[in-house]
Amino acid sequence: MSSTTRTEAQRQLLRRALYVAAGVAAIGVIQTLARKSAARAASTPASTPDRGPMPVVPHTLSTAEIEAMFGPLPWQPVPGDDSAIHIDPAWTADHLVTVEIPQLRVVAGAPPDQRVTFHRDAAPSLVALFAAWEAAGLLDRVRSWEGSFAPRRIRGGKTVSHHAYGVAFDINARWNPLGAAPAPLGAPGSVRELVPLANAHGFMWGGAWSSRPDGMHFEAFRK
Repeated sequence: MSSTTRTEAQRQLLRRALYVAAGVAAIGVIQTLARKSAARAASTPASTPDRGPMPVVPHTLSTAEIEAMFGPLPWQPVPGDDSAIHIDPAWTADHLVTVEIPQLRVVAGAPPDQRVTFHRDAAPSLVALFAAWEAAGLLDRVRSWEGSFAPRRIRGGKTVSHHAYGVAFDINARWNPLGAAPAPLGAPGSVRELVPLANAHGFMWGGAWSSRPDGMHFEAFRK
């Protein structure tokens, strides 16, 4: 073998050794990052004594996201009223239904016949959610009902409220006012124990919103 051939062979061996070393180093880095990630996950509590289980959907949906799921809302402002809106009656006829929620019979402020208006695509989940709360022994955490469908803008804003789409409802408003920290776990009026089942049934909790928490508020994030 010529010296040139031996030199080339040595170069190839050297390159292979470098590739192997680089691969081993990369694997080591990946394993280290994985261990750190796992450690962070293990050290992050799924709940805290005052907050309870963390919600799985901590942000509000945009109007575009809501309309992608539940349809665009044809509306007009009501002259002389900064909050109320007028919704096309054809839309309400096509998209809203009235459903009975028997569990509301023991809730202050609820309709006497326990019938509420909600979007047709989210109404079955609403009925199932209250049944689930009752089955889990949590119905006594629902102290008051403040409504569901409401043709209006968000409070203090120009954006249409998701209540106008019939996909949101409010409970325990006295203990969880808009913009304030929601009642802590175990306190009178707290809804935190209700959140995991709400999430499981497709409802997010407004108390998890960082910009302006709305602890009374639950709204659908899927059909």
